Amino acid sequence: MIQQPALGKKIAEFRKAKGFTQEELVEKCNINVRTLQRIEAGEVTPRTSTIKLIFEALEIEFENAVAITSEQHTQQQSSKNHSRKRFNSKTNPMKKLFFVLIPVLSILLMFVVMFTRQRTFDDSNVQRSDVTKATELFIKYYNTGQLDSLGLLYMEDANFLPTNHRELHGRAEIVEYYEAVYEGGFRLNFDKPTFVIISDSIAVEKGIWEGNNNGTFAGSYLTQWRLKDGNWFIENTMSHKEY
Repeated sequence: MIQQPALGKKIAEFRKAKGFTQEELVEKCNINVRTLQRIEAGEVTPRTSTIKLIFEALEIEFENAVAITSEQHTQQQSSKNHSRKRFNSKTNPMKKLFFVLIPVLSILLMFVVMFTRQRTFDDSNVQRSDVTKATELFIKYYNTGQLDSLGLLYMEDANFLPTNHRELHGRAEIVEYYEAVYEGGFRLNFDKPTFVIISDSIAVEKGIWEGNNNGTFAGSYLTQWRLKDGNWFIENTMSHKEY
């Protein structure tokens, strides 16, 4: 038997193809408008007898309609599952490799920055505490639900690789991700750097975080900041959950 929400979508398609409004259809099958609205929206699964009444009012063979719809639903699910498997098989090994390389990348970046500083860096141009202050704003904005303000800590074209999630591109996608996490009940206990290395326009920060949502979770992060118009913005970042 076809399941929701595919059933509701198909009923709506059949109804519109016949040129019926929801009010006109319910008059023919003797159900109320609210019930039909909830069926088409996929909010409820109607009894078989109700489905038959709707299809009869639409002058459509019940068995054929259900068979066609079920086949389409199966094909769609199969396609989605195949795509998900391909995505996971590609991204999961990359993520594991990425996190394994964090310590190595951090050391390499430290030497690059130290070499650059010896030649071009002037400590008077940058306040070393500014990156730490920006990190403190992150937890403040997140835990108080000021997610638009949190988004402004990121460059407009920033990239973010969260734990167990696809890579996010751009400030808008990143804010949308944090909105979903915040609405899900997750809150941060702390989010603090363990070390920061700074060049004249780039900073690399490695840190740890801990949060809770019906349990405690902790992990680490690696963030690359960029100095623009006198302020530090997150350009690239990745997060890893330890437990």
